[in-house]
Amino acid sequence: MKTNKGPTVKKSVRIPRDVVSELQKEAEKKFGGNFSDAAIYRMSNFKAPLTPAIMSKIQNITNKSVEVVRNVDSQRVDEIQKEVDALWNYLK
Repeated sequence: MKTNKGPTVKKSVRIPRDVVSELQKEAEKKFGGNFSDAAIYRMSNFKAPLTPAIMSKIQNITNKSVEVVRNVDSQRVDEIQKEVDALWNYLK
């Protein structure tokens, strides 16, 4: 994944070590090891963070949906739950 290269500004920023570790792993996995590209991508796409309250609402909506469909199509319920589980794993 490559970010747009345009005019840049150099800034000194203090980042917690655990966040640096996360960014480094993400850089290795998705950005060919380029830490700056990973950091820029994260900063550019973090306009509406998923707060615990929003995550809770998403889970509540999913739970209600699962209850509605459970008796009609249990296979579909399993598929929905797997998708939600994958989403939570991705967001961790």
